[in-house]
Formats: sequence, C-alpha cells, structure tokens
Amino acid sequence: MRVSVLGSSVSTANDEEDDSPAEAEFVAFYRRHYWLIFAFAARRLSDEETAREVAADTFRVAWSKLSERGDRELAWLYGIARNLIGNEYRRQLRERALLHRIQQEAALGDTDSTAELMREALLELRYKDRDILYLTYWEELSAARLAEVLGCSEASAWKRVSRARKALKDILTKKGHGHGNA
Repeated sequence: MRVSVLGSSVSTANDEEDDSPAEAEFVAFYRRHYWLIFAFAARRLSDEETAREVAADTFRVAWSKLSERGDRELAWLYGIARNLIGNEYRRQLRERALLHRIQQEAALGDTDSTAELMREALLELRYKDRDILYLTYWEELSAARLAEVLGCSEASAWKRVSRARKALKDILTKKGHGHGNA
C-alpha cells in the first residue's frame, strides 16, 4: 500500500491490490480528516511542527486502537488529539520549569556565568538530546530507568547520553568554552 503524507510517499510491503479493506478505509478516513485534526492542533499549539506531530500521532493512535474500536468518528479523533495536546502542554511546562530552575541556580552567585552559558548551550541542542541530558543529570535517572523511558537497552541509553554530551560539548567549544568535559 502507498500512502502520501504531507508530500511524502510511504509504502508498505503489500501492493495496492492486496490492501485489506480496513487499511483502505483507514487511508480514506485519514485523508478526510487529517487537515481538520492538524488545524485543531495548530490552533492550540505554539508551532506548526508540533501540530503536525500531534496530528500524525493522533492517526497512529487511532490505527493502533482500530481493532478495539471499529467505528471511525471525527469526535474520537478530536479526543485523541486533545489528550496528545495535553501531553505536549505538560512537556512544555516541565521544560520551562527546568529552564527556570537553571536560571535560578545561575542567579545564586555563579559569578563566572557558567550556568548561563550552560543554559544557552542546552537550548541550542536538539530536543531529544536536551531531554536525555535533563533525564540523566537533573532527574538523576539510573541507566535502567533511562533505558525504560527511552524504550531501549541500557547500553543504547548510555550511547544516547554520550552522543548528547558530545553535542553539548561541541556547542560549548563553538562558543569558546570547550575545555573540560561536558
């Protein structure tokens, strides 16, 4: 099956002739409702990319729950999207709280502004790298817990931490503060 999502074409292992009726119906359902769900998310979120992610995740959840719920109603999609938007709001609040905490710690007498430099460098990281460092160093998750959160093995989790630390170190080096370990 081949489905076009925002200009990208996605293929599955089956040819169009082999599509199940459920898949064909879901593709039609997706095409009818994607832009409505995207607009719903975009009106509630601060940026278009996040709205696109919420819309895509809405249909991913809908597809995974299709066997539990045979009917396909727009109201059901709005409910899924609403829950995902709530998750995004909570994620943004946690991020803001952590940035506020970093700023407060920087204001407590760090005369060489290392904390401010670190905060700026963290903000330049990709979200995934920043989140991994937050979980590791601020939330103090163990290797086992981090792996559980990331959905991977402990070795993979620590590899991700290593990559995130290297990315942070590269940013600090670019700013002229790359001495020592990140």
